[in-house]
Amino acid sequence: MQMIEAGTVTITDRRTERSWTVEIAPFLLSPLQVTRRAIGEAFGIEITGAENGDDLLPATSTSWFDAVRFCNRLSEQEGLRPAYAITGEESAIEAEAGGAPRASSAETGQVNGADIAEADRVPGADIAEADTAKSGGSNASSAELGWSRTSAGSGSEAVVWDRTADGYRLPTEAEWEYACRAGTTGPRYGELDEIAWYRGNSGERLHRGGELAANAWGLYDMLGNAWEWCYDVYDAEVYRDYRVIKGGGWFDEHWSCRAGVRRRTMPTLRIDDLGFRLARNASR
Repeated sequence: MQMIEAGTVTITDRRTERSWTVEIAPFLLSPLQVTRRAIGEAFGIEITGAENGDDLLPATSTSWFDAVRFCNRLSEQEGLRPAYAITGEESAIEAEAGGAPRASSAETGQVNGADIAEADRVPGADIAEADTAKSGGSNASSAELGWSRTSAGSGSEAVVWDRTADGYRLPTEAEWEYACRAGTTGPRYGELDEIAWYRGNSGERLHRGGELAANAWGLYDMLGNAWEWCYDVYDAEVYRDYRVIKGGGWFDEHWSCRAGVRRRTMPTLRIDDLGFRLARNASR
């Protein structure tokens, strides 16, 4: 994994024209998105449905809940303390191993459940405040205890994040955007066709990670190819437990593949242009 040094990032909400700056502690981030092979090996299952049988493609069609369960499984296998306490339903990865029908971006003409025309209209809630809860009857907040809690819209599955754990986890939105920018200030860290698979050059299909140029911090496909799950709630007041997704995908137009674009979707969604990459806390 790549070490991402401490810094700050300014996130901008286009609809409200509001911006906020977040301090980033050092953390680790995978240079590539998680692959279908990695998921299959972690759960001891055969992942079906990969294009041309290629299990080195990014693991798209994984929900947010699938992603956090994978993080925990890999942590346990490597002797790390899992970042998430999870209660509720079994992961779709384990239950179905890729056999359930999934939505297709090409078929729906939508971006992960949001119309393209509406996708950048973001209410802009304070994400840090939206994803905290009381813990164990204590008067301390979850943020003060180092924990954050969320639950699925059905109430059937809950996730609590131990922010002190050394195990694998999803990056926060601020971490993701900071790492994507890699010290740059423009919408992209390079020329689009050189760094990202999008509608203009992808051939309307997913590609293996690492085929195009990395950013200055050695991270590949931060833009294009597949959207990526972040940990954060998008706007709890308006969209409840919808999660932030970043980066753009193989079926998106160029304007979606920008570091600052913020999109949302339900944490149970599984679609063919949405995956994730792993983060970890840096050793202190």
